[in-house]
Amino acid sequence: MVEKIQKITAVPGVEKVANAGRTPDANLRNENYKSLNIDRFGLSPDARNKVEWARAQFELNYQVLKSINSANGYETTEEIFSFKGSYEFLQRASGGEWVSTAGAPVDETATEEAAEQDQLTNLQDYFSPENTAKRILDVATSFFGISEIAKTEGDNEAARQKFADFIGGAINEGFRQARNILGDLPEDVSDGIDKTHSLIFSGLADFVKNGISPEKLRPGGVFEKIAAYREEAKAEIAARLKSSSTVSYNSSGEAKNAPATNPNISTKG
Repeated sequence: MVEKIQKITAVPGVEKVANAGRTPDANLRNENYKSLNIDRFGLSPDARNKVEWARAQFELNYQVLKSINSANGYETTEEIFSFKGSYEFLQRASGGEWVSTAGAPVDETATEEAAEQDQLTNLQDYFSPENTAKRILDVATSFFGISEIAKTEGDNEAARQKFADFIGGAINEGFRQARNILGDLPEDVSDGIDKTHSLIFSGLADFVKNGISPEKLRPGGVFEKIAAYREEAKAEIAARLKSSSTVSYNSSGEAKNAPATNPNISTKG
């Protein structure tokens, strides 16, 4: 069942592309998300809720990471929700090990229905408020060490508070964008988003008071993996921009979108 649903969770006619400074049309994305029509598969109310939960938490996770990256001068590859692709993107962007599918292996002796429920439960667990908040916090705090605040003021509580205020604004903007795209949600899904927000800001308060765990800073640790993926995405975006006819370069030689001679209003299709 998960594989069947996955075929319709990407927006028709749109593949994963690099975000070259374009803002997705929120109404278009919302329209396509609402048109998933997962009821056609005869899902139970519980299974349908798990799909809706995962879709909403992915969008939240993605929009917040995108806002955090943007606040720190990085663009983000554009991702459209799918079970497999969304999981892999978030794993890599937040420093997790790359794997090809979400959740634990399914028991081959289980019935098809039980196996499908296991997959959906694993998916919902991956997108739990606790796990989503952890991914967002890791990405957000990974920027502290390379921030101008840390470089000029050092690693102390006052500097961490200043950084938390800055990055907290980007996080809130990501939540706002996600809510705008998602529209009305079931109460428990909406409550899950609220809980995620609360956990993130509790985590930021802990960061201000206690700093960053040395485990995250060690060679091969999560921050190193996040930085590596960020540079990989930067290279991907630059390569796509260089193949575009509307590319220009800044003083550092990095590819940027050139302003259109005759600005046009367009939508991403």
